[in-house]
Amino acid sequence: MLDKLYETSLEKREELTGEITALHAVCPDAHEWWHDLEIPAGSESRTIAGIDGSFNKINFRGFIFYAVAAESVISDGNGIRTLAEADVNLLRPYRHARSRLETYMSIFELKLALQTLNTTDVDYLLIDGSLFGHTIRPVPFEVHLPAEVRKEVIRNHLPVVRDEVSRGRVEVSTHSLGSTLMEEFGDVGGDAIVFLEHLEKLEVLRALLSQKERLVGISKTSRRTDCFGSVVPDIAIFEGACTGAGYSSPLPLRIMREAKGAFPMLDEFFRQISFSHFYVRLEERKNVLRFEVPWQITRERAEDLLSHLMPVCAGGYPYLLKRAHNDVVIGRRDMERLVRIFDLHERRGREML
Repeated sequence: MLDKLYETSLEKREELTGEITALHAVCPDAHEWWHDLEIPAGSESRTIAGIDGSFNKINFRGFIFYAVAAESVISDGNGIRTLAEADVNLLRPYRHARSRLETYMSIFELKLALQTLNTTDVDYLLIDGSLFGHTIRPVPFEVHLPAEVRKEVIRNHLPVVRDEVSRGRVEVSTHSLGSTLMEEFGDVGGDAIVFLEHLEKLEVLRALLSQKERLVGISKTSRRTDCFGSVVPDIAIFEGACTGAGYSSPLPLRIMREAKGAFPMLDEFFRQISFSHFYVRLEERKNVLRFEVPWQITRERAEDLLSHLMPVCAGGYPYLLKRAHNDVVIGRRDMERLVRIFDLHERRGREML
């Protein structure tokens, strides 16, 4: 099979490299958007934190065994310290696995971010990825859950989760209601659980975005094309056209009806948030990053923000996020060690391969 794959690759090599060359040839001029700037380090010391999370899983015949974790790395000018939370559990019921585990990781990241803001005098909190993406990400099955069930979950069970969120513990609070929802809703109890997990994430986002001017999302990749409207993502255009340190003019980003239907709750709250995003190269010839904030940012404020981040950056990327990522990643070997700790011997369905 690999022989055939290599053979096909050689046959298509000229065709695909030609397409890539053609894509670069039609890229628009990025310089009207780009502002060269040797970003200076801010004169005042700031307290800055970086958050990242991770999850991994092993599929057994009758259940999914998973681990989820998040870490906050905090720099206050006097050194670096960390906050970390983790959980190991079984995914119940056995459905919507990938989507649910991504939600669990998001809940851990966002709750730890909220804890960091509430317990530390943080000036800026850096989150790996897009806050806008966190907000608009849908529940894939939501339209199939009966409207009356959604209303009952919101009316009777969301207040319990909301109260747990207010206590500040980093956990998936919906877990404590799983058996209740299964008993109450029967055949659709599993989907009711997943729906409430999504509501829990939205509730944490509401609490976090209430402190919006301290939040900064930083993405290493992006598919957005708002600046140029090209088939090539904006981040790739800036990467190729602008080699020096600098940033692009900030653009507003709103949650439009055509991009996101009605939220199951807090619809007015999320729609009134005005995000801004812009692209940044912190050091010459390093990767371009996408910055996103849940407030309207001017060029002057963007330059001020970048100057305060420079002392915690290395190699063109915030060291706090890199440290959090390296610390928190849950690898395959980690999962196998956990399996041995729990002495799990159930078949995985791949023993014959």
